[in-house]
Amino acid sequence: DILKNNSRLNKNENVAQNIKPVSSLINKTLLVTVLDSKVVSVIPTDSTAPKYTFRMENLPKFVQPFGNDRYLLVAAAGKTYVEVADVEQEVIAKKIDLSYQPSEVVLNNDKSKAYVAVFDDQSIFVIDLKNMTLLEKIKVKGYPKNISINEENSAIVYSDRNTGDIYTLALNETYLNRYVYNASNISKLALRGNNVYVLSRSENELQVIDCELQDIIYNQPLANKPVDMLLMNNKLYILCASNELDIFNLEDFSLVNKYTIPGGGFSKKIVMIPNSNNLLITNVSERKYHVYDLAKNAVIQTVSLPINISDLQLLNRKIK
Repeated sequence: DILKNNSRLNKNENVAQNIKPVSSLINKTLLVTVLDSKVVSVIPTDSTAPKYTFRMENLPKFVQPFGNDRYLLVAAAGKTYVEVADVEQEVIAKKIDLSYQPSEVVLNNDKSKAYVAVFDDQSIFVIDLKNMTLLEKIKVKGYPKNISINEENSAIVYSDRNTGDIYTLALNETYLNRYVYNASNISKLALRGNNVYVLSRSENELQVIDCELQDIIYNQPLANKPVDMLLMNNKLYILCASNELDIFNLEDFSLVNKYTIPGGGFSKKIVMIPNSNNLLITNVSERKYHVYDLAKNAVIQTVSLPINISDLQLLNRKIK
């Protein structure tokens, strides 16, 4: 069990430096995974070093908090199941068999359901997170990747790993699965209304695709290597690996701001801090994360860690 075999870090290896987090990060916890490592680090936001780590049997595919951040939905490479870890009790609460290796996951807004994409089976599995049970398996077109859910929890968008074809999937009794467009080198998808928003790594642009027309209706040039985006309040916050945050207005398709993130390295991920105007922006090569203030349009805090940050999840609670 990944939580029963916790290995407490030796203080001589990673000496924790206490820091004063910004107000939006007080009493919260970071979960950090490192590329090509089986270890997940649990880091309080008032510290620069892990409080403890847990080692998975294989490389983690995803670690996703839910249930008021008491539980983690966890999948490891090579395993044909997902596990539910109880953070408070430090045990595995449930193992949910899928018969195939999970690849990606997305949760609905209230985190009551998880949609787990499985490449090998051309399926999306629906998990009831309240009861921790598998509800059903939806067969889909293509091999689902870059899975994303819209704000109304009424549809999913994904791309075919092999062809670049983009599809939508209605989350009702019909499970209508529609082809939208073919794109290449997709790094992220978002769905809103009748439009799919595509980040293209090769073209360094945002492509707006009309689902009915099945064609691009707007192109927005971006900085080099767009890697992540967050849809919020009629805006797309687009992160580029070249350390630029571009803000795109969905009402009039205009680029309203370009912000240069301080420092070097490569930016990787955006995480919204709940109940705040702040975003976390990770830097994969410089071992740090920034806190960006939407109102001030500026980074208000930068924290360096002793480990590389491949993926980061934020728990809205402090781990005891």
